[in-house]
Amino acid sequence: MMITAKKILNSTLFVALFMLLMAPAGQSRPSPEKPNRPTKTFSQLSLDFGPLHGALTYVGSVSEGGMGLGLGAGFSWEDVGLATDKKIWDVLHGELFLRAHPKSWLFVDIGATVMRYSPVDDTDQRGTFFGGYLAPMIGWKRFAIGTHAAMGMASDSKGSDFIIVLRPIMLRLVLRF
Repeated sequence: MMITAKKILNSTLFVALFMLLMAPAGQSRPSPEKPNRPTKTFSQLSLDFGPLHGALTYVGSVSEGGMGLGLGAGFSWEDVGLATDKKIWDVLHGELFLRAHPKSWLFVDIGATVMRYSPVDDTDQRGTFFGGYLAPMIGWKRFAIGTHAAMGMASDSKGSDFIIVLRPIMLRLVLRF
């Protein structure tokens, strides 16, 4: 999909960033009537999936206010098109991220990702992507829906390109323990 600046500004990513910035600051402890928001310490195992995408992540709490540090791995088929018209098969990607819960219904992951990929038209060739990502999601209890946007440098034997990877729709199943 061809991505332009106008599409990015009109995307759910822009809306989610705006909502995150407008969230009231200073709320360090969840209120008792909001049981969905993590309290004190927590651990989460999340399964994210969408059309031709899957990821498994683990998050452990780093603060009492609903912040967690996580690791994840997954795979996907991507159509990237900002500076190039590449279609890639994400063989395996890893993530190191921070998960925030500014509201009981809002999850925001922000972090770094590394991806090992293969172009769809040349499966013998391999490349590496390094970048950052943002994944805002809204949900209730164990289920959430949202989007995922990553940007960074993709390098292979044909050269390097700056790319943006958009996963417009993702579903998340969260298990807390």
